[in-house]
Amino acid sequence: MAGIEGRVALVSGGTSGIGLGIARLLLEEGASVVVTGRDPELGAAAGADLDGIGPVSFCAADARRPESAVAAARLAEERFGGLDIVVANAGVGVVCPLADTSDVDWRWTWETNVSGYLYLCQEGMRTMRRRGSGGAMVLIASDAGVVGERAIGAYSVTKAAVVMMARVLSLDGAPDGIRVNCVCPGYVEPGMRHMPDRAQAGGGEDGFGFVDPPKPPLGRHGTARDIAQAVRYLVGPESSFATGSVLLVEGGATAGLP
Repeated sequence: MAGIEGRVALVSGGTSGIGLGIARLLLEEGASVVVTGRDPELGAAAGADLDGIGPVSFCAADARRPESAVAAARLAEERFGGLDIVVANAGVGVVCPLADTSDVDWRWTWETNVSGYLYLCQEGMRTMRRRGSGGAMVLIASDAGVVGERAIGAYSVTKAAVVMMARVLSLDGAPDGIRVNCVCPGYVEPGMRHMPDRAQAGGGEDGFGFVDPPKPPLGRHGTARDIAQAVRYLVGPESSFATGSVLLVEGGATAGLP
């Protein structure tokens, strides 16, 4: 069975962490990849890192802006001739109970993690429909969207919304052969240490800190490669009958009480 060689992928938040790992694996498998991110310096570094693997292009984008999704999809078409795969991955969060989350933090988290995913998937679906050859999308949620975490309350709520978004979008895409699935990672090294900790710092997008959780039953935290391999399965022909699926990749963390 053919893989994904020759396909064109768009990965939001693809300049670091899980997104960078996904972009790397898709390139290794023969796809051309557009990665997006807010930081041009990170984008340049990611491009230099990935360029030797396969055809890659960076698009500076703020996930909260619909026009960023349009620009990224157009770049995929203009540079590589189409768009077959969309991976919505760009995400943010704060360390704070939901009951104490500020309006600024709530809007920042919701607009990035939920609205940003929707804008990207809407534009991706429009692009795929114009070509008429189907496609595959994967939305990166979190195990916190399945079993909420008090320490990252707003993040948990937005990731629960992402799980439902994938399911509903799968219904929209099915008549056109566009599959939409969801991957829910657990704690992945280096993890969520980038999340602003409101117990220590306040305001905007500054500050950081997240206490490492205990290891899951498998005895280790995940890696970006673990998540990338799950995404690779869901965008490939091996999963051609899977849509609206939610795949937990969290080392057994949500399986039950020990």
